[in-house]
This record gives sequence, structure tokens and C-alpha cells, in this order.
Amino acid sequence: MMLRTRLIQCLVAASSVLITACSEKVLVPVEIEPSDMCAFCKMAISEKRYAAEFIDKQGEAYKFDDFGCLRNYAHSKQMSQSDAAWFAIDFQTKQWLNAEHASIVQSTQFKTPMNGRMVALGERTRAEQLASQTEGIVMTFAEVFGMAP
Repeated sequence: MMLRTRLIQCLVAASSVLITACSEKVLVPVEIEPSDMCAFCKMAISEKRYAAEFIDKQGEAYKFDDFGCLRNYAHSKQMSQSDAAWFAIDFQTKQWLNAEHASIVQSTQFKTPMNGRMVALGERTRAEQLASQTEGIVMTFAEVFGMAP
């Protein structure tokens, strides 16, 4: 009898954990399509390596052709980091990454679509190397956006 009670308690606890985990929506980046337009400047997103986006709490994706457009949009809407999930394309690997954990390199040598002149990289060491090659600087997401974590 005691074993049965203990088993039921374990099942109830496991079910609670599972229900809680399933109720939290995991936000992932939405792929860039050829017809996508920048949510800020309304230009076509033609060069994926400069693209960025955020997914709001309702799950709607806002895509940008330039990291500067993402920053400008966030400032114009007075957004905070907690308002959305932030993503960027890694400039070198061309894979999505969490922009909040990215190293952002800004350099006048980058010719980005709207002259934001910033690119994201997933690893700080690669960012430092690129910044050295392009006479740029490395920043965090919070520094770029002027947002407290």
C-alpha cells in the first residue's frame, strides 16, 4: 500500500512538471523567405548574413534586413529585452543564433543593407578576430541596444 501511494505521488509530481514544461512556448527564429520585407525600413531582405528578427510574446515574427534596423525598431517602440526573443544570423556561419548571447561587431568597413554596419557572431573570439581585421569594436547585445539585461 505504501509503495502504491509513493508511486502515485511520483506520477502526480512528474505530470505537474510535464504540464508546466509543455505550457511554456519555446520561441525559435523564423526562416527568411524571398518575399520578406524589413519591419523597419520596408526593404527586401536580400542578404541573409545581415538579417535579424524578434519574436514577440504572441509568437509573431518581425524580420529585419540589417541589425541596425532591428535596433532602431526596438528604440522606436521603446522595447525591452524581455518583450521578445531576439535572433540574428551569424555573419560567418550564416546560422541563427540568440542575439542576446551574440557578440556584435561594428565597423565602418561593413557594407550592410541600411548602413547599420553591425554583424553578429556566436563566439566572442571570432568577433574579436573580425573586429581586429576590420578596425571594428565588439559589443554585447545590451550595449548595442542600451538595454539593461
